[in-house]
Amino acid sequence: MFKITNKKTIKPHNKTQKINKLKKPNKKNGWLLVTIKGNSYERGFQHGETLSNELLKIHDMFPKYVRKEMGFSFTTYMEKCRKIIPIIKADCNEIYEEMQGIADGYNSTIHNPKINPMTLEFIVAWNSMMSLWKSHSNKKPERCSSFIATGSYTEKGEIVMAHNTHTDFILGQYVNIIMRVYPKKGHSFIMQTSPGLVWSLTDWFITDAGIIGCESTISDVNYDPKFGLPIFCRIRKVMQYAKTLDECANILETDSAGDYPCSWLFGNIKTDEIMLFEQGLRFHNIQKTKDGVFYAANSAIDPIIRMKETTDRTIFDPKTSTGSRMLRLGQLLTIDYFGKLNAESAKTIIADHYDVGLGKQDKNNNSICNHCHLRHKHPIPFGALDGKVTTSELAKKGAFIVRWGSSCGRPFHARQFLKKNPSYKKWGEEYLPDFPKQSWKVIDL
Repeated sequence: MFKITNKKTIKPHNKTQKINKLKKPNKKNGWLLVTIKGNSYERGFQHGETLSNELLKIHDMFPKYVRKEMGFSFTTYMEKCRKIIPIIKADCNEIYEEMQGIADGYNSTIHNPKINPMTLEFIVAWNSMMSLWKSHSNKKPERCSSFIATGSYTEKGEIVMAHNTHTDFILGQYVNIIMRVYPKKGHSFIMQTSPGLVWSLTDWFITDAGIIGCESTISDVNYDPKFGLPIFCRIRKVMQYAKTLDECANILETDSAGDYPCSWLFGNIKTDEIMLFEQGLRFHNIQKTKDGVFYAANSAIDPIIRMKETTDRTIFDPKTSTGSRMLRLGQLLTIDYFGKLNAESAKTIIADHYDVGLGKQDKNNNSICNHCHLRHKHPIPFGALDGKVTTSELAKKGAFIVRWGSSCGRPFHARQFLKKNPSYKKWGEEYLPDFPKQSWKVIDL
């Protein structure tokens, strides 16, 4: 297991004494690397202070994003989020204090906080997006391709895990944070995340308890999520406190409101056992093995969840994104690379462009490395914005291999896209970013 090294003592924050300043984020191949330490408030304060410039951009963008992409006013959205705050304060006070710290850390750094003040309510609203946005899971195109394998499926019999995030480029430009968290209670962990979040959002993490995890959202849900303990609290508890695969499932099940239906893929690098945990509203599916593979591409694997809690009937339809990716993952993982899965082959798989429906290589939304901005009809600025791979051997060092931008390394030029697709110009000129070509990089914090 990786250990804490050179840990500094951080004095408690109060109104007359400022928490020690941290260094600016370390930039590496498009990623911002950040480390936070201490109790809940201290960690949050360091987070908000260190990432204040990035949070300022989100503070400007997010209200407009809610109105455009989620379909209701930011005032209405904030009213919904305020109902969650008492639940968080009562059941996850540690996370509540960390979010207050993020707001205070930001306000201590921004030159004029009276113009752009950060509030606890905004931090809660930003973290709650996936809990309150039902359309994140049933609005095409789908999000994320992922797999986890172990035993005879891999070259060394160890766990191999890979994931890429499919999202719109305006929101996705902010998920380039790799954060190392050293809490006073629980386990330290490393995660991909976004400024202001206490969880991953893209759901990629490694913990010093030996738990690794990723997921793929379940699309086309047919229910409205209820108010319960939001997903960002539950998965954060998994990262910080779970010691076994069973504890991962138990924490996610407790007080769930069905607000983030997912096919979770977990691994225990101490035992090389892996688990599929699928969670909807009323039903869940748990499978564990020390010799097998689980993969996900936005269709529920479990037929009960799929038939009773979604309208999805495309899991093996090669003409759809979900169907093409599921079929292709099955081919690559159980036949082409069976017994040969390692970090290098995982990078190849997660960057694959084969369209099963077309029967050929084609950079579009039906490939594992999603390229909606290149699809033949109605291109949109959406697609794979990263690639991540780890193995038991790497994860024991707290390390994984990442690529920012598309998994295959293909660059995206906003100006060229907007010229060809002027309908996005008004929104895109202000917020749509470029994604230059990046190489794979080993990250070890």
